[in-house]
Amino acid sequence: MAAGQERRHEVEVKDIQFAYKNHEVINLLKKRGSAIATCKWEEVTKFDEQLTAMVKDKANYDKLTTPCCAFITFESDDG
Repeated sequence: MAAGQERRHEVEVKDIQFAYKNHEVINLLKKRGSAIATCKWEEVTKFDEQLTAMVKDKANYDKLTTPCCAFITFESDDG
């Protein structure tokens, strides 16, 4: 090994978390949760229907289930 060169170490991945374009679902779930907390059952039903329609739509389903980015945690700082 030449002077000034460092020996390469293997980099190990500790964890991977994927993120999705699901902000619309999260917002509906928050509203639904608030409706449940205040016993507004008609609103709960409305939000359930909106969530079901959103997931059944093929374009939305693909968007909601395809990762848009990943958060990767490495075993060491070399990663």
